[in-house]
Amino acid sequence: MYASVSRLRIPEDRAGALVRAFRGRSGLVDGWDGFVDLQVWRSDRDPGALLMVSRWRDREAFKAYMRSSDHQVSHGRIDPELKHVIKLERLEHLHTGRSTTRSTCSPGRSATSRATWTSSARSPGWRGSRRPASSRSTASP
Repeated sequence: MYASVSRLRIPEDRAGALVRAFRGRSGLVDGWDGFVDLQVWRSDRDPGALLMVSRWRDREAFKAYMRSSDHQVSHGRIDPELKHVIKLERLEHLHTGRSTTRSTCSPGRSATSRATWTSSARSPGWRGSRRPASSRSTASP
């Protein structure tokens, strides 16, 4: 599995318009070999922050679509006024991998992984942690 994750910044009053634009997209990507889905995630803490996640079978399928005329047509349909206020803050390309390690948790405990988005000046990007579920704080990050 391969994913392209775009963190977008848009004025709060235009965020709804951007979500509607994604809902009304041309759909040309839907028929592409290797395309899995496209999701738009809105932050519940920052109304001007959105994540666009497109998932693909593999990197090659993603690259083929990105070089296609269908991709150009899709981006050409974006309202120029809306396009002007969208800022790409971060772009991540991620793929699944097979783990070669095993958990060494105590019996009866399970290790879990979580990934969180951070955007501080000191440590921007994705940061993951691996620790027993029982040691996690219940407070929101």
